[in-house]
Amino acid sequence: MDSRAFVMPEEAPAGWAAMLVHAAANLSVDITDDALTKLATYASLLRRRASYEGLMSERAVNELDRHLLDSIAICRAVPVDGPSLRAVDVGSGAGLPGVVIAILRPRLSFTLLDAGQRRIRFLHDVAADVAGLTIEPVQMRAEIAGQGALRETFDLAVARALAPMPTLVELVLPLVSVGGELLAHKTRRAKGEIASAAYVIEVCGGSPAQINPYSLPDLDVERLIVTVRKRSSTPAIYPRRDGVPKRRPLLCS
Repeated sequence: MDSRAFVMPEEAPAGWAAMLVHAAANLSVDITDDALTKLATYASLLRRRASYEGLMSERAVNELDRHLLDSIAICRAVPVDGPSLRAVDVGSGAGLPGVVIAILRPRLSFTLLDAGQRRIRFLHDVAADVAGLTIEPVQMRAEIAGQGALRETFDLAVARALAPMPTLVELVLPLVSVGGELLAHKTRRAKGEIASAAYVIEVCGGSPAQINPYSLPDLDVERLIVTVRKRSSTPAIYPRRDGVPKRRPLLCS
């Protein structure tokens, strides 16, 4: 890491940059100096504003480094090189993981989809303050996006802490084009819900889920990146109208 190229915001804790680079390397993800500067700017915005503006809980802000590393881990499944791709982060919240992935994988053009006005306003500020970041915040429910102009337009969709897997698949997979992928972040406790999502994955045009485990430094809890490739178009009736995927998830009877 070239300290002449990296600019550390004053709000960043001492040793933060070295910790992040080392932890990312353990996840097999490299961070360039330019990306590190962008991550530090984004993290400082979150630390200053997230709990005050109700974007994240105070506990989540205190554990921000872990949330950043979880987002970095998803980059393991996204190659550095390749063609430009359209990506969407569904239920982006304060931008985890979409902003982090957009920083580390700049060939992706990211739409950050969220229904919350305050969160979308914050993401617009992130887009303005983090130089060279290609993100487009969109305020919209996933059910509406999946039945509108965004349906089957993305090469890649990511989701973290969005919903149990059967609901998540119905909300997100309709946004993915045939041949594209859904990447869902889960913990080990979610293995049962991943199994219960096999039916909705098939119904919505996905191939069987692939589970890729990883772990973070100093944490014993195994974490998972669940990959679902889109093999065929999602039937027009999915996703169902607002709130139905959550209230009545598609399960094999």
